[in-house]
Amino acid sequence: MKNNIKLLIAAATFATLGLSVSTAQHHEHDWKAPNGGRIVTGIEPHAEVFVGDDGLVKVTFLSDEGAVLPPGKQLVTLVGGNRMDPIRLSFKKDGDSLVSEEKLPLDKPIPVVMQFQQDYGEKTHRERFQLSMSSCPSCEYKEYACACHGEEDSNEHGHEHGEHGHSH
Repeated sequence: MKNNIKLLIAAATFATLGLSVSTAQHHEHDWKAPNGGRIVTGIEPHAEVFVGDDGLVKVTFLSDEGAVLPPGKQLVTLVGGNRMDPIRLSFKKDGDSLVSEEKLPLDKPIPVVMQFQQDYGEKTHRERFQLSMSSCPSCEYKEYACACHGEEDSNEHGHEHGEHGHSH
């Protein structure tokens, strides 16, 4: 009986810690992406990933208040598409953003992995998502940057995305 109580206390502690981490990871800000892209909050400063109609990817760094910050020593890469023949993008500084030196094909949705590093040798943050340039039927954004749903792919906002490249 004593071991069962210890086990329950341990499970409750881990569940509480997990809830705290989950809440922190999905903290919502009161600001919008300046270019209409996907917001990456797992890094500081935060970043907006915007894919233009020309296939170029623009990364803009943002403060906690949503103000645009000029890039510092951040290193950003993107790998996407087919694992056997991946698309690899590198980025260069262009004004207050980093812009890809190559273009993404926009003809169909592709899985992408972006890597963010604040400085050479520091810990890398990876952001994985499905890049679909279809318009969301319920908000003003493209599917990859859709503001209607959370990272958990839930259908808490009452609309389906299944026919637009991903499902909930």
